[in-house]
Amino acid sequence: MLIKHTRFPIRQMLTVGLLPGPLKNAYYRARGAIIGPNVSIGAGSVIVAREIKIGEGATIGFGTYLKARAVKIGRYARIGATSFIDAETITIGEDAKINEQVFVGGLSSPDSHLRIGARTIIMQHTFINVARPVTIGDDTGIGGRCSIFTHGSWQNMLDGYPVTFAPVTIGNNVWIPWQVFIMPGVTIGDGATIGAGSLVTREIPAGSLAVGSPAKVIRTAEEYPTRLDHGRRAEMLRGMLAEFGGYLEHEGLRVAWSQEAGFDRAEITGRKGRSHRLWVDYDGALPGEDIERAGVGERLGAVLLSLPPIGQELRQTLERQAGMWLDLAAKERGGVANPLGEELADFLKRFGVRFARTT
Repeated sequence: MLIKHTRFPIRQMLTVGLLPGPLKNAYYRARGAIIGPNVSIGAGSVIVAREIKIGEGATIGFGTYLKARAVKIGRYARIGATSFIDAETITIGEDAKINEQVFVGGLSSPDSHLRIGARTIIMQHTFINVARPVTIGDDTGIGGRCSIFTHGSWQNMLDGYPVTFAPVTIGNNVWIPWQVFIMPGVTIGDGATIGAGSLVTREIPAGSLAVGSPAKVIRTAEEYPTRLDHGRRAEMLRGMLAEFGGYLEHEGLRVAWSQEAGFDRAEITGRKGRSHRLWVDYDGALPGEDIERAGVGERLGAVLLSLPPIGQELRQTLERQAGMWLDLAAKERGGVANPLGEELADFLKRFGVRFARTT
């Protein structure tokens, strides 16, 4: 063959791949890679690329292989064990997650580009073909055992059989559940939802619900998703937090709730007696003085979770006190990260609530 194609770099896996994490990072840095602090590349995992840039806190599980001309992985992104990603360029956004045993590759070309947005997740056993570009936006979920194809060919085109090569574009805040098959040339608009087990063969408009094989739109943006008033959203949030409190207690922590006018306060005590404080603001009623008096810096972690927007002054007050804030209205997070805030932010993901990092 004129061009050498290597499916798995066995030699690199058995040499570079077996280096301890710090030595592996040093090896890639010595070859020109830009690798941020607290990056973990698991045993047996290798990256074959001319350009490598990995942001702070990113992790790659064991036995994973990334191959591209350029690899860019955002801060706190996670790639699971034994995944295979082979493309011309690979771009993975901040806080994105690729689960175990995800396969990206197949028929390659100069247009084989993969872009995964911030806070997007791709679940296990999903197959993505990148003969043409695949672009997946921010805050999108791709369920397990899904298939995304950018080419369809086998029988001879010169004998009249159909052959298709076309990119796939999936927007922001899209939900594609398990075992969905997406055909070449499909565009799925922002905020759309696809029913599980569907076959998507054509464009799906933004904000719609489509199901079936082939998938057909059954609800449009005018009626999907359900519009919620403030009272209903506050009620839902209280239900989420009740479940969160039960989860913490199940894990051996003590949770004591108290209610004030327009906001709740929780004192959370760990196994070693260290305290955490959580404020939940439903109506913008939490006074900044309450935070100033709390002595946040003396605690293991303090967090403000707010349904209405958090003003800049209150954000700065928390940051001065080494506290963390989660703004549900702006879908943002900031301040000084702590275990309570990280646990809460991760727990809320199960309800589809995600926060963009501001720092």
